[in-house]
Amino acid sequence: MKIELKQAYKSVSTLATEELPDFAILIGRNGAGKTQLLEALRDGSAVIPNIGGNEIEMYDMVRFRPPNTGQANRQANLFARSTAEAYLLSQASERPRIETARAIFDHCAGDVERERPVNTYDRGWLAWGAALCERYDLQQALADDVAAYQDRRTGGFWDSAAARSSQAGLQGAMTAGMAGLGLLAAGRTEPARLAARFLDELWDGQASLDDGFDANRQVPAHWDGRDGRAPPFYRERTSRHYVDLHGTAQRPARFGPAIALLVRLHRLTGDRVHLACARRYADLFLRRDALYLCVESHKYLWALCELLQLVPAEEYRAAAGNCARYLVASQQKDGSWLPEASATGGEPSFELVLNTVGNVLVGLAYYRSYLNHV
Repeated sequence: MKIELKQAYKSVSTLATEELPDFAILIGRNGAGKTQLLEALRDGSAVIPNIGGNEIEMYDMVRFRPPNTGQANRQANLFARSTAEAYLLSQASERPRIETARAIFDHCAGDVERERPVNTYDRGWLAWGAALCERYDLQQALADDVAAYQDRRTGGFWDSAAARSSQAGLQGAMTAGMAGLGLLAAGRTEPARLAARFLDELWDGQASLDDGFDANRQVPAHWDGRDGRAPPFYRERTSRHYVDLHGTAQRPARFGPAIALLVRLHRLTGDRVHLACARRYADLFLRRDALYLCVESHKYLWALCELLQLVPAEEYRAAAGNCARYLVASQQKDGSWLPEASATGGEPSFELVLNTVGNVLVGLAYYRSYLNHV
């Protein structure tokens, strides 16, 4: 195909015409005019012979949808999924069977459709995974479901229908991170930024970081925030709700999705507030190796790999390597991983083991991808 310039458009005043393949990628420095050339094609200042102007559509590939519509686009999402697979899995022969992933996804998504109890953290995973499993018919509905559990006053999320109904209960960092990622994957930037605000204010509200970090707020009934005060922290000192900076194995995975959300929002918006907040959460666990060396470092490893793309600092690289080596060494003979920091005594449930295995594979996949691209 050829692109012909009919009239000047912004900075595009001349264009060398030469034969191009049907699939072409524009590359160039910032400000070189790549987007303006695409806009010229969209607006008719440039044309492709034998292709009508009404056949040319310009997509926003960050939100994976055409402009001026509220619908996800299957072709754009397919591009996103293929790109993600190529990024995560360097060798095509090692790709997991996507059919298996779809079957698991369809079963879990069915729980939402049948209104079975599903927490909002898992809702975020489903919305995030919809594009990867090519379930575009469910993607926006799942994002709607996640958004319905967001508390617009705080940016946090209710974890259950009962909490949403009463407008009272816990709102935590882990749920905000994963729900925010699910919304961002569906192009819902504004509620994702609200989730980031919740994470930023959760950090700023800590009384002291000398001893630990409270990871959840307790929103009381009838709280409206009009007095300018944020909801109080939930003060239960358990591994689920509190980071003990004098302890060991402090479940760093709980902040993995939060860090990943903040990094991706920075890449999307250029707002350095998001990157600064991501680094604060990542740095919390770097005070001592013992804080993050446990099986529950899986999603923290994922987050470090996201962060390393923007901040190739030695402390992040070393921590990612330590996490990956620990996870590899901790694998059981049957191929599984057993939870450590979240263990409550006794034999862990099959569901918890399966959840742990999936999270570890996500972390290791991102780490392998990082190693392949440095």
